[in-house]
Amino acid sequence: MIDAVLTRARAAVFTVFGLNGFLLAMWVVHIPVVQQRVGIGHAALGTLLLALAVGAIAGMQATGYFADRFGSDRTTLVFGVMLAVAVIGPGSRLRRGSSPSRWSCSVSRTARSMSR
Repeated sequence: MIDAVLTRARAAVFTVFGLNGFLLAMWVVHIPVVQQRVGIGHAALGTLLLALAVGAIAGMQATGYFADRFGSDRTTLVFGVMLAVAVIGPGSRLRRGSSPSRWSCSVSRTARSMSR
């Protein structure tokens, strides 16, 4: 009985980590395209990547609190869905010939003001 529970838990952890790694890898390879389309320089891109790291640390702290309060299974499900929705939004407007989204325009303005 316990072996089956542990096997399921291991499989779930492996799946979540694998999906998170795959999602991050899919985003990272598109950084040059996003940089070109948004029109930001290397300094602004570095600042945005630093903000990503700070956000990750804050997210890890918040996730610990929510996992303690609501359980790791619910927390993983909710934040996984939120991550999927967050990644689809900006990436859906990066096709050739499409107009820039509000998201990319606001990122561009923020990055330009931070690099000055």
